[in-house]
Amino acid sequence: MRYLRQSDGKGEYDNEAFRSILTEFGIAFEPSPPYTQHKNGVSERMIQTHNAEAREMLLDCSLPPSMWVEAVSTANYLLCSKPELIKQCTTIWHFWDPRRRLVIQSSNVTFSESDVSGGLGLDTSAVGLGLGASSGSLGNLERNTGRYDLRKRSRAVAHRIRVEEEPMDSADPVSYREAVAHPRFGQKWSDAVDEELRSFAENSTWDCVGLEDVPAGVTPISSKWVFKTKELPGGGIRYEARLVIRGFEQQAGVDFNETFAPVAKLQSLRIMLALAVVHDWEFKQIDMVTAFLNPKVDCDVYMALSQGIEADKPQVCKLRKSLCGLKQAPRLWYEHIDHFLRSLGLQRCEYGPIVYLWAGTTLTN
Repeated sequence: MRYLRQSDGKGEYDNEAFRSILTEFGIAFEPSPPYTQHKNGVSERMIQTHNAEAREMLLDCSLPPSMWVEAVSTANYLLCSKPELIKQCTTIWHFWDPRRRLVIQSSNVTFSESDVSGGLGLDTSAVGLGLGASSGSLGNLERNTGRYDLRKRSRAVAHRIRVEEEPMDSADPVSYREAVAHPRFGQKWSDAVDEELRSFAENSTWDCVGLEDVPAGVTPISSKWVFKTKELPGGGIRYEARLVIRGFEQQAGVDFNETFAPVAKLQSLRIMLALAVVHDWEFKQIDMVTAFLNPKVDCDVYMALSQGIEADKPQVCKLRKSLCGLKQAPRLWYEHIDHFLRSLGLQRCEYGPIVYLWAGTTLTN
């Protein structure tokens, strides 16, 4: 170790005794200001390396995003198991069992280089896993914490295998056609789409205009459906469909201007929680449904109709309200909720633009 970069600049390591130990071993001490973890370039670069390797593994093995945690864990293991970094290590291999939907761990693995097209199988012809010599049964796998020198392991261990995953019902569809054609949940996704379209109609989100009404030089922005399944706090699953405009196609000065919107800070939340405890306040949380559909857009934005929206003739949408994906949507929502809270008599905090207090509120007993 050559440098000790201390995050948050806390004082538990900044003392004479600890500094003398670092000086004895030739380690430079580099504290950072409080709440500035992003300034630690070494850790940020390592995080970027982990994320890049995880993406490569998911793309190469055609694995779903649900395997992201295991991919990052594998990337971390590969980086930490370099011969120049360690001499001995406990090697734990992780495998995905698509039938049981479990991640299986084992430290004694035998790879078969004769057949790599079948991926992870349940028979010994594809790959044998276990504590013995090619047990071949995933149900008999156990965790072995034996240690051995990585430099003496067989080259067959480094051979890449492709894991083929069975279709999972929990995987969210990536297109409108895939969602409505789902063999089991197609009706649920269709109902979610209808609910989203009803929200648009109730909020008068857009006006349908003909292509001839679009100004010259303006290209309507495309959109897409985003489908997500969410677990409810009381149990059960909610199927959500959101029509998202592709804001990356917007042009500055044409269909958007200002985009900045203040966000909540962790310090503000900590102070509010502390005050709630001291003054015995009730703390409640609410979810604003279709929040971005409330404010009006601040300029002319034309959106091409997406699948699932019926029209008698070729038409485009001229937005009247904000929509998810717009670059200025967060700013418009903040201005809208700020005006509403002020109309109720609340005053915005001078030091936190997302904190509001009742006029005349005192924080002293």
